[in-house]
Amino acid sequence: MPKNALKLAEKFIKEMKGEITSQGGNFSCYSYGSILPLGFTPYIDRYYSFDFVSFLYFSEDKYGGVFFNLPIYQQTTQETYKNLLRFGAENVREFNGYVVVTKNIQELYDSCDPFVLVDKDNEYLLNILNRAVDLEAELFVTTVYSESIDEKMIRSMYDSLKTKKTDFDIFLKMATKPAFESFVARYDRALLSVFGKDDYYSAQWVFSNYYITPDISEIKSKTEIFISEKGGIDAIKKELKKLSDEIKEQTEQTKSFRVGLSKDEQVLFDYVHRAMEARDSRKVPLQQTLTILNNIARILFIRGGLPTDDFIFSFPQELISNKYLEKGYAEELNKRKDGVIVYYNKDGWVISTEDYAATKKYIYDSIDKIGVTAKEFKGNIGCKGHAKAKVLIVLNEKDFSKFIPGSVLVTSMTRPEFVPLMKKAAAIVTDEGGVTCHAAIVSRELNIPCIIGTKNATRILKDGDMVEVDAEKGVVRILEK
Repeated sequence: MPKNALKLAEKFIKEMKGEITSQGGNFSCYSYGSILPLGFTPYIDRYYSFDFVSFLYFSEDKYGGVFFNLPIYQQTTQETYKNLLRFGAENVREFNGYVVVTKNIQELYDSCDPFVLVDKDNEYLLNILNRAVDLEAELFVTTVYSESIDEKMIRSMYDSLKTKKTDFDIFLKMATKPAFESFVARYDRALLSVFGKDDYYSAQWVFSNYYITPDISEIKSKTEIFISEKGGIDAIKKELKKLSDEIKEQTEQTKSFRVGLSKDEQVLFDYVHRAMEARDSRKVPLQQTLTILNNIARILFIRGGLPTDDFIFSFPQELISNKYLEKGYAEELNKRKDGVIVYYNKDGWVISTEDYAATKKYIYDSIDKIGVTAKEFKGNIGCKGHAKAKVLIVLNEKDFSKFIPGSVLVTSMTRPEFVPLMKKAAAIVTDEGGVTCHAAIVSRELNIPCIIGTKNATRILKDGDMVEVDAEKGVVRILEK
């Protein structure tokens, strides 16, 4: 297999046959790159009879992204729905597997306090690392179905129902109404539970993301800052009560609405709700596994005489195989800092630092369906509404400080750390996402106009562009460059 990045990208494009989607954000090789091998045997075939063919991953500075096959991504959603129709919810392996894996992750997390791990030998740490990667894989394959479901897919499923009693637009609105405790509430509860105590490990996962998990020594101060920025303990308790009351109200609304649906409609309605909840609730176990992976990497890098901060440019599999102890590994990590391309398939992966800039441009040019000079473009509706304001593009946390309240937040995809910005935005526009994505759920909670799944808003728009976000029709119009 070629090791030149541009040739790897050409190979990937040929395999995808034009059907490519992408995700981007604060991604590191270690935290996000560790997930991608899970799309192949022996992981994905625990639940599906197909795999993702290949992935192409890139990373530079604090920004990374992944390209993959859109139809296969959507096929996981469709296959799980077929299994639901065929076997009933109690017999769908993905649903049952998710319950088991979240329990197992919580048990592992509880046993992996970094102050305990630091006294364990390398063999013990690598066994835990391998276990965490395996659980992360199980979590991924039991919930990947929840990621690609969008309005178009729901409409197709709805149209295939034998009995229908409801207007589709009303059905969609109620089916996508959050009726479960959101991650915001779970984060608040976790931080309140450790405030003023010595056990800050219990909440370390709250600050984890696809880029890095802060060291345990930083968690106390981060918790205090987080609580202070929210207005203190009483303000958080007030927010929790408000969120709880809203969920109770929305739960009653959805229950009441569901009663009037046909049996076929109820099954689809429940499926959409389950997908939304799984996509949101899995953030806790996912961030717990990432926390374990990050804590172990720090210990092993210190013992191996490697710069501790450089572990984010490695991959957990390189630690498990002891590759990180080989001569020249530190130099390899330094090369990856300027940009790295990784090609994955069922046979393994190839890492390249050659022709990075040209390869990144080539892959984006290949997937852009409309030119960057377009005056308007479409996406899916995350939350209806209208807004006119100037654009600010935020790709990662280093861009957060430039965000001006009242601007249109434009990004590849939002994640928990984006919530403070989302609350101040006039509207939200993302490259990626379906009805279960973070941006869609949070925008509906905040009642902020949101358009998701535009594919290339971050490349069409520039900071300062005046735009109209027509989230009634799913259209973004450029009023002034």
